[in-house]
Amino acid sequence: MALSDNERDAHIKAIYHILIPFVVLTIVSLFVAIFTWNAVPGPERNTDAITWSLTIIEIVLALFAIMLGVVAIFGFWAIRGAAVASAKREARIYLDEKAGALFQEVKATRQSSDEIEEPDIPAGVDEDDVLSKAEEEQTDDGDGNQTGS
Repeated sequence: MALSDNERDAHIKAIYHILIPFVVLTIVSLFVAIFTWNAVPGPERNTDAITWSLTIIEIVLALFAIMLGVVAIFGFWAIRGAAVASAKREARIYLDEKAGALFQEVKATRQSSDEIEEPDIPAGVDEDDVLSKAEEEQTDDGDGNQTGS
């Protein structure tokens, strides 16, 4: 999910448009709760008013926490997408600068396909005996059990 720069900026603006009202609503509801608590006259204050105000604050904070979690997930993916896009861009720039020289070096060091080296086997070695022993060792699994295909 690699986003272009314009899409990423649009997502960030959308996140701000969602989070800012929740923050403002939380601050306003806290102010209303404190104002309600202090507005009740006399020693016997109405605890129902503060209970309702605190309940509203709890609901707003719960919604804010949910939105923060959603924003964190999408923010992670946005940052990841930006990092992947940046890495691809930097790799492309590096390869564009270095690829020509690298291919020339590979071409210079590569052996030509016309020269095929023949193995140097001493004259006193019985090739059939060596191959049969190698096949036996390949089929032996180490416990004396023969494993073959």
